[in-house]
Amino acid sequence: MFMNHLKKYLNMYIFLLLLIIIGCLVMIIRHQPQDFYSYLIQDISQRDRHFETIEKIKYQDGLYFISYLDDQAQSHLLIYENVQNLWTNDYQFWGGSSSSQDIDTFNYADSNQAIIVVYGKNKQNASQYSFVNDGKVYEKEINDSHILDIYMLDGASCHIDDWTLYDQNHQIIQNWT
Repeated sequence: MFMNHLKKYLNMYIFLLLLIIIGCLVMIIRHQPQDFYSYLIQDISQRDRHFETIEKIKYQDGLYFISYLDDQAQSHLLIYENVQNLWTNDYQFWGGSSSSQDIDTFNYADSNQAIIVVYGKNKQNASQYSFVNDGKVYEKEINDSHILDIYMLDGASCHIDDWTLYDQNHQIIQNWT
């Protein structure tokens, strides 16, 4: 009699364990992560009815930086956070910027870190840009028609001074001070 009860409880535990395993598998199968590029196309199209094309995507420190153009050839920047949960990765909109300038910056700071993003279409054929942040000069060669450069800086200063675009002869094309 004792063995019958033990078998009954053992069978019940095995059955419950199988139900839990099957339930977990069903949840995993139903919640397959969406391809990020497909997700972006869908999300950007909903945010901007003038969306035309994604120009560049970069991933840094858990954030996706996306530069895209609209049908007016204006540059836009969107930032998504890669949020990992128990079953999959999700993408949460983090911030963004739009610009009527060819090349522009997005600046964000909290108490620990500053983010400066240089983005846009290089219509002026600039070969280099530079800017000053917190007394330090940042310079970068431009070798592409579309720019998406990310600067994650320690500290809370994201203020840009002396933003300058240069041509191939190192002559100033444009300067904002």
